[in-house]
Amino acid sequence: MTRSRKHVRRSEQQWREILHRFESSGQSQREFCNAEGLTLASFARWCRRLQATQTRSAIDRRFVELSAPSVAPTWSIELELPDGSVLRVRP
Repeated sequence: MTRSRKHVRRSEQQWREILHRFESSGQSQREFCNAEGLTLASFARWCRRLQATQTRSAIDRRFVELSAPSVAPTWSIELELPDGSVLRVRP
C-alpha cells in the first residue's frame, strides 16, 4: 500500500521554525522528516536555501559604505584592520 502525501506549501518562516526544531531534535534528517511528514528532498532544499540566505546576510553585515566628504579633498583616511594591516586613503 502506498501512502499519498498531501502537498503542503509552507512559508519561509515556517521552514525556519521546522529547521530550528530539527536542530534541537537530535535526529537524523531522515528520522526527523519521517516523524514530521516531510519529504527529505524538500527539507534538504530548504536547508540549502536558508543557509545561503544566512551566508549572504552575514557577508552584507561585514561591509560598511563610506562616502567622501563634500569639502575640498584635503582629507585622509586610515583604517586599521583586525589582522594588523592598515589601509590608507589620501586625495
